[in-house]
Amino acid sequence: MAHADLCGSDVSPMWRERVSAATTSVRVFTPYFDRLLVDLLAESALPGYTKTVVTDLSPRSGNQQYRAQLLAALDLLERGVELVSLERLHAKVLVVDEGAVSVGSQNFTHYATNSRETTANIREPDEDFTAVLDEWYQASVSVPEQFVRELLATLEEQIRAVEEATAVLEEAFDEQWQRFNDEGEVLARRARSVAAAQASRVAAAARFRQTANRRALTRVSGGLVEMEPYDWNDERMTFRRTDRYADFTHWRVRDDDNGSRVVRLSRLMMYPVVRLDTSKLTFTRAVQTQLSYARFDVRLAGRSLLKRRFTSQVHFPQGEEANMTLTLFPDEWAGHQRVRAEIIFDGTTAELLSVQTLNGEAQWQAYAMGALADKTALTNFVGSCLSPFTFRKLEVGKVNADDFFPNWGTVSLLDFHGHPILAVE
Repeated sequence: MAHADLCGSDVSPMWRERVSAATTSVRVFTPYFDRLLVDLLAESALPGYTKTVVTDLSPRSGNQQYRAQLLAALDLLERGVELVSLERLHAKVLVVDEGAVSVGSQNFTHYATNSRETTANIREPDEDFTAVLDEWYQASVSVPEQFVRELLATLEEQIRAVEEATAVLEEAFDEQWQRFNDEGEVLARRARSVAAAQASRVAAAARFRQTANRRALTRVSGGLVEMEPYDWNDERMTFRRTDRYADFTHWRVRDDDNGSRVVRLSRLMMYPVVRLDTSKLTFTRAVQTQLSYARFDVRLAGRSLLKRRFTSQVHFPQGEEANMTLTLFPDEWAGHQRVRAEIIFDGTTAELLSVQTLNGEAQWQAYAMGALADKTALTNFVGSCLSPFTFRKLEVGKVNADDFFPNWGTVSLLDFHGHPILAVE
């Protein structure tokens, strides 16, 4: 893409300028249009056969103004404009003289001129992009005038029923929206949301503390200290032990049979750590004398979810109900589709709050969502995402322990299905 001008307002005046200046052809791709498109193409003095509208004529496209679109389509055909239909078309594109392109969210309707839309006006589009548009056009089906007349005649009853149902739906929604936006209701809703998040965090923190009291046999006191300053960074904070004989990599924990065992952490590896007062999480790097980094977002590849391996973007929110968010996709996956899961983790269990698909649909997403709904599979997957690892891009200058650790505190060790988790309070 050589150059693109971005527009965050109604772009129809620019459309009119480009169409009126067209010298050879005008082609429009849009699933939704009305009389506005008829008037737009009339701005060009070119004959009708040089103008093409590519649309999705099926009501499955979700057009709530289907009658208006059919009437506009009929008007276009009567003016000699070529009308073709392409299944599942959702792009909104204007191509003038097979060159300059306008592409964005705005539909070719009067309603869209008052909507919040964004558009990119491209002077010299890539050949690959224009080739895709040509492929869409070649794959489309020509729509004759008689067929549109038959649709208007035979679907009249169904169209009227949809219009009436839509009007009732809009009225009901407006009533609910007004109630929702009432000041008192908004404040109450916000208060309930905050209270629910706080209650969830408090409950998770309490369960973390119970687990620590039951399992941890070793505790190490420490506090935030500033490392030796560098010219380029004089605020490098680390959480350092106060007892010179203490060791952040050597722990004793209680077993399920009430015995004890020693757990040794690998030096310079990243481990999860939880604040027992808030249930907030981060990853930190452990060495014998200090815990020196806080990282709240990491990408981990090769995590098993039942029988498939996924890459997981692990995020630890600091102010929401969930204290862990996992965004995952299959290893080596090149598409944009993702699955995102919000989780409350309390040291002994992982509770799935919500799971949703992102950026369209892919076959693997149904598998992932089903697997995450399985409590055992979720527990094992969360455990794998909390296993120790080496951070390849640690940014050694960003020793930011003060972003997470308290000024003074006590550190202990928990065990989650064989995965060590540090705990500080």
